[in-house]
Amino acid sequence: KNPTRTLMIHSMILPLFILILLSSFSQPCLGGGVRIGVIGGGISGTFVSKYLVDLDDDCSLEELTIFDPNPLGEFINTDEEWQGSRVSTYRLDDGRVVELGASVLTDQFKLIVEMAKGDGNLTVGPPFFTGVNETKRDGMVIYNGNGQVMFNTANSTTSTFQALAWRYNMDLLKLYRITSKMIEQFDAMQDMLLEKNNYFFESPNEMWDEANLGPFVDMSMADLCDYLWIPQELPWWRRLLPGQGSIRNELLESMLLVNYNQGNSQINAVTALGSFSASSHSKLHSIVGGNDQLISSAFEQAQKTRSTKCPDDKSNVVSHSQERVSTVVGSLDGFEVFASDGSKLGHYDIMVLAAPLAMSRVEFLINSQIDNSVLQPMPMGGLVENAEDTRYAQDHEGHNPLPHHLSKAATRTYTQVVTTLVRHAELQHDYFSIDPDHIPRVIVFTQKGKASEYSITSIAQISPKDGLYKIFSSQPLTLDLLQKIFGPSVTMEYEKIWGGKHGGATPDYQGTGSDSTEFLLYDGATGFSGHTTSGGLYYPNSLELSFACIELSAMGAKAVAKLIAKRLSWVEPEKVSELGEEL
Repeated sequence: KNPTRTLMIHSMILPLFILILLSSFSQPCLGGGVRIGVIGGGISGTFVSKYLVDLDDDCSLEELTIFDPNPLGEFINTDEEWQGSRVSTYRLDDGRVVELGASVLTDQFKLIVEMAKGDGNLTVGPPFFTGVNETKRDGMVIYNGNGQVMFNTANSTTSTFQALAWRYNMDLLKLYRITSKMIEQFDAMQDMLLEKNNYFFESPNEMWDEANLGPFVDMSMADLCDYLWIPQELPWWRRLLPGQGSIRNELLESMLLVNYNQGNSQINAVTALGSFSASSHSKLHSIVGGNDQLISSAFEQAQKTRSTKCPDDKSNVVSHSQERVSTVVGSLDGFEVFASDGSKLGHYDIMVLAAPLAMSRVEFLINSQIDNSVLQPMPMGGLVENAEDTRYAQDHEGHNPLPHHLSKAATRTYTQVVTTLVRHAELQHDYFSIDPDHIPRVIVFTQKGKASEYSITSIAQISPKDGLYKIFSSQPLTLDLLQKIFGPSVTMEYEKIWGGKHGGATPDYQGTGSDSTEFLLYDGATGFSGHTTSGGLYYPNSLELSFACIELSAMGAKAVAKLIAKRLSWVEPEKVSELGEEL
């Protein structure tokens, strides 16, 4: 043997071995291309897919699969325990449409409007539009139960705004001014998200703090009312004036019950002011033909954008699988995804949970470090830097050896809401002690009204053509009750329960929205100082634990897409200055 030649061979092999070893940590797990799996095909899931494709300028995506048992943008009620997307539209046999969940859009919904404008087939129209032009009733009643009508704008001789201004005077002005300021800050937060290379938020709390809205996420609406000197009971001098009322107990409470089935003391101030702004500061809209078209449109736009940016790639990179994911097993190399029958659905570098964790019905596991053949629960919350503790820094590469627990909000229960559609209904005005000459289009209920009327929070006329009404309540309604309210000819067209064991409409805020979890739920690569792109589980729905609405779902999707793009080096962050004054 030639010793010199042997030494040369060894000197060549060793660096090559080191290079191969390092490359296994620096590249995604399959073939150099990135594979991303998304669980949930609602607004969050389809929007995050579109945003990821937008950010992938080098065509690095090898696969982007959305897992959802239903056709995207449709709901097939075949499983009572699977409620589907909360942006859901019911289509009657004559082609008319009724929104079952998120009903209206506003001018402030920048990301939603942007997505709608990206699809030439979508049209933004008036709110509550069934697809048929017809004259409906006008006005609103605030009902306090036991035949007590607090306020009826249908019989007002002035405009609705003038009627509200007289009834609530300075309290209405206070709310209007604080809401206007909040909208400015919220608008700036949206603009930050829309910047490609700036503002990468690790958590909802970071977003709210950057916009100086953190204190209003922390406090309940009741606390904010106290701070603004908006009392529950009228002061003596206002009781001397005719037609005065408590905006706190009437308008605010009933509005929040309709939108969230929670009152002033249960809802945080940002959520409450956001609801108030929809009627006080914006025009209301809906997508002609159904808001659920936004879901399928975002998916189709993602496919189209991919084809335009990567014309040489003929594979179906962006796809939808109707398999229901039951188990996800995470590791340094990514995630193995399994269906309920145990079959393997794929291996992915990055996963996005685009459904509420509390109702996803997915088991997240990792291999035990003691015995690789044993699976254990995934430590949600990941590992975090701990440079102050030198023992941790030496033994665990700068990271705490034990995972932080999820916040309580991450597994918070969701409130139940039942949407009931009835036809051939004639509102029994005497049941509510409403003047027959001034029957409104909408009846909303105070806390007392809800308690006295079988948990109903609102009744709205949808179409006069055949007496079509929509009712929101906390519990299913019996036919006997419906006949009392709408007469003997009423028939139940459809009932949708947002709730049960694995469902719900909105988080039970418990008076605050600050206890939210980070967008990165789990990172199997933590501890390798960024030497791997695989192993990240992201959670855009974390944002709705502070404020749930269709625009916030899109914003959570945008924030997560930007974090993933930064992780994959698709974008390079730029240093930015902080947002201006506090609210």
